[in-house]
Amino acid sequence: MLFWGALALIIITGYELLVRIDAMIRPLGMFFKMWIGEKVPFSRAISYVDWKTFERPAFLLLCVLSGTIALLGRNKPLVIVVNIAFSVALFLLSHLVETLIFPDLFKTLTSTALVLIFLGSCIRIIYCTYYKKQVIKSDRTAVYKPYDPFNIHNRDEK
Repeated sequence: MLFWGALALIIITGYELLVRIDAMIRPLGMFFKMWIGEKVPFSRAISYVDWKTFERPAFLLLCVLSGTIALLGRNKPLVIVVNIAFSVALFLLSHLVETLIFPDLFKTLTSTALVLIFLGSCIRIIYCTYYKKQVIKSDRTAVYKPYDPFNIHNRDEK
């Protein structure tokens, strides 16, 4: 669940991030031409930049980073707790940020992927805290018997 949610989040938001970066190249090119080419002061040139254009790509970049962290840190309890916090924060943030490409479909897909990451992380943290402790506890109480397929050690005792 955690793997598929993280993979879906990376693919969905990564695609839209590439589309957004492609759309931002022209306005950023104009900014650099004005600042470097026409020698306009940086403070004046930056006043012409619309900061709303960076809102959505920043959210998408956070989603891709969150999916990558969830994918790479599936077996680490601290990373799992960070995944839970990130998925809740990004889920709440996803409803505030506007989209251009099929807004209802995109919000549904990203919300589903974030919910999968959240549920997978919750299941994984329960597994890490409860089940592994039970296995370790039962392992310690088990009597150690060496591997003896040909009954070599028991022949001496008879």
